[in-house]
Amino acid sequence: MRLALISDIHEDIIQLQLALEKIRKLNCDEIVCLGDISGFSVPHYNYLDSRNARECLRLVRENCSFVIAGNHDLHVARRIPQQTSFNYPENWYKLDFHQRAELAMEQVWLYEHEELSALYNHQDVQYLSDLPEYTVRNYNERHILFAHFIYPNLTGSEQVFYFDAKDYVQHQEFMFDCEATLAF
Repeated sequence: MRLALISDIHEDIIQLQLALEKIRKLNCDEIVCLGDISGFSVPHYNYLDSRNARECLRLVRENCSFVIAGNHDLHVARRIPQQTSFNYPENWYKLDFHQRAELAMEQVWLYEHEELSALYNHQDVQYLSDLPEYTVRNYNERHILFAHFIYPNLTGSEQVFYFDAKDYVQHQEFMFDCEATLAF
């Protein structure tokens, strides 16, 4: 079984098309998307003319066996992550940007100040809203955990980066609880 993983597309239709073509040439059995189909950040990306969130989402839906939600996808769907150590208030998306920034205290990512709208339709947003934050799949007697980031920040919504082996202990415990021997 040959698995291909794609992630962090960020509306870049050109690079997604190239990646899918390479995957076809490698004769992969299955393609998995680990999130962030959405999220064009003006200060960080330079492909403004070729960005196309709707076309990226269409290609992902047509080509991937399953898709996991990333932090940018959840933001577009205005969905609060379920797996998180940050205590989101229930009315998080009813608050204005400045109120959320004050509550976030740079613990979670905020997007409106540097991201362009993905211009999805209602069905696209609903699809993103329904995506799981993680899944465990069985491949050749091996349970594999798929997520956008690591536990407890499975969607990558918190402003946390991990550099030390001890930072991965919680993730390993989560894998054990899920009976997973591998994680992506």
